[in-house]
Amino acid sequence: RGVWHFDGADWQRLGRDGGLPGWSVRSLLHAGNGDLWVATDAPSRLSRLRAGEWVAVPGPEGLGPIRALAEGPDGCIWAGTANGEILRVEDGRLVNQLAAERELPFLSVRDLHATGDGSLWVGFAWDGIGCLKDGGFHQFTTAHGLQDDYVSQLISDDRGGLWVAANRGLFRFKVEELLAVARGESTQVRCRAYAQGEALPSLQPSRNNSPSSWRRRDGRLCFAMLNGLVVVQPREVRDEPPKPQVAIEKVTLEGRAIARYAGDAYWPNSGGVKLPALAGPDVELEIPADHQQLAFHVAALSFSSPENVYFRYRLDGHDGDWIQTQDEALVKYPHLKAGNYEFRVAASNGSGTWTQAVARVRLR
Repeated sequence: RGVWHFDGADWQRLGRDGGLPGWSVRSLLHAGNGDLWVATDAPSRLSRLRAGEWVAVPGPEGLGPIRALAEGPDGCIWAGTANGEILRVEDGRLVNQLAAERELPFLSVRDLHATGDGSLWVGFAWDGIGCLKDGGFHQFTTAHGLQDDYVSQLISDDRGGLWVAANRGLFRFKVEELLAVARGESTQVRCRAYAQGEALPSLQPSRNNSPSSWRRRDGRLCFAMLNGLVVVQPREVRDEPPKPQVAIEKVTLEGRAIARYAGDAYWPNSGGVKLPALAGPDVELEIPADHQQLAFHVAALSFSSPENVYFRYRLDGHDGDWIQTQDEALVKYPHLKAGNYEFRVAASNGSGTWTQAVARVRLR
């Protein structure tokens, strides 16, 4: 039904009869200089409204449906399409920015978000998050710590955080951690999830229209969901939630328990004997040399949802460094060589700080 303008008193509709290429509008962008950029379907076009006149912006042949628009701090206008194209307006034309940098096309671009440092953040369907900065492109997926690769909305807060609305709910990252991965200084980012595990309803974000998220003047963030409007107050979100307590629940050998946290009770598959108590301060277990698989079952005691609990563990004498995982509660070691070892595990609520009192058990 075209573009509708409200001046405070009356409504005015702008459509094909006034120069708009089509009636079906997917994306709107009100630029800093007062221009209105409009992306339409059937045909897939980008148009600019300035001083009451429409100007069509030519694009490359086979331009996909434009689903997202953004303006960079330098005034550059960006567009993302359902075909995975990321384009910029240059000399009155749409130019594909990444056409020569990637052999396989991205899946659908669902959102674009520009930040003051010159970064353009891209939300993809299935391909996670992209970042175009200083002429280079970097991609982040669940392999780097994202909770979901189906990203529909992106918006930054005024505290250095990037909020992501995806198929599995709402998540927040620290922008600096993402950029550290892009610079090769880190391999993982930590995120804070706000989903059903935090007693929220199922949140499915709206997509394929832009803008579908917005930052208000007071710093609050608004996200359009299929079942309502989500409003976030980032200034009331704690960056340092309480660190969880961590424990080794049990140790199994060939699938049979040989030790458990509380040793004053019988474990069902222990053969009817008391097991060593892992809660003790100085626990040592003797493992036969011909064992096939040793496993540690760990748990974090936290009031946070499981999506926000991270573990890191290390078997001294075997592992060269700490190994970080998110929801891995079972750690396995097959065919350990003869020797002395110590298994240690710590936990975090995604804030970057780990419990000082780690759970541990020595092995011989």
